[in-house]
Amino acid sequence: MYGRTHFLAVVLLLGLTGSLTGAGYQASGLSFLQVNPDSRIMALGDAGVALGQNGGAGVLLLNPGIISDNGAMDAQLAHTIWFARTGLEFAGITFPASRGQYGLTLTSANINNFELRGTQASDEPIGEFGAHYARAGFSGARNLSGNTAVGVGIDLVYEQIYYHTAHGVSFSLGAQHRISPDLRIGAAINHLGSMTKLIRESTPLPTSARLGLVFNGHIDEIELDYTFAADAGYFLNSYGFIGGGYEVCAWKIAAFRAGAQLRGDQLHTSFGLGIHWKKVTLDYGTILDNNQLGLPHLFSLHFML
Repeated sequence: MYGRTHFLAVVLLLGLTGSLTGAGYQASGLSFLQVNPDSRIMALGDAGVALGQNGGAGVLLLNPGIISDNGAMDAQLAHTIWFARTGLEFAGITFPASRGQYGLTLTSANINNFELRGTQASDEPIGEFGAHYARAGFSGARNLSGNTAVGVGIDLVYEQIYYHTAHGVSFSLGAQHRISPDLRIGAAINHLGSMTKLIRESTPLPTSARLGLVFNGHIDEIELDYTFAADAGYFLNSYGFIGGGYEVCAWKIAAFRAGAQLRGDQLHTSFGLGIHWKKVTLDYGTILDNNQLGLPHLFSLHFML
């Protein structure tokens, strides 16, 4: 009975974690790879493939070909609180190199305290189980010219449900081109690879292709910076998406963000705030209409080193 019980529990948890980010993401036990922990990016409608790296290492999860505008070293920590006792943690660091930039990123997602029951109805569970997902990534980008950069990323991916485990390798390719000082475009293919079998089958990686643009502007009279970002893409064998957002930042201190993303036939709006002081930035973001799954809360802390 225990073998069958374990299998049923895994099937149930795969269904639950397929909704890790709220309705609309690809049904996969590795859906955490589709969640960008950078609260600024999520507040902008998950549009960041051309955003630029000055806001933190989270952008490398969308495009490993992005190089920081100022060539500085920076670090980012992020924490996401989601529904059903789901937590997502992120840490990343980027550092300059000759004609390029490198990045190291870590992501961990946990779901705990699910009741484990047998094949027959009972008042008390026979135990509890949970799931843990993790990825460790390295990326490198290089300038081909003053306006164009390309990069590659490699991730080691791990999943554990109850005592069943699997691992795999994921590759990403990306590029960014600056059309003018205020306008740039980016493109990326993320999560090419495979996983070992988890019990009977391998969990599919959420492979996607993404294209986007970013426009930055400044109004001198009122010391206001503004950014518009937009992305469009497709998760293979799943659904397409398009999203974008707008950010205004006053006196380079306080930022307000709003965005939306259309995933399949579902529209999700987002909102965020940011505070910058000297070399430290604190950001918050949320998705407002999350199909009654509760508001997610994304927090990011970014340090310029």
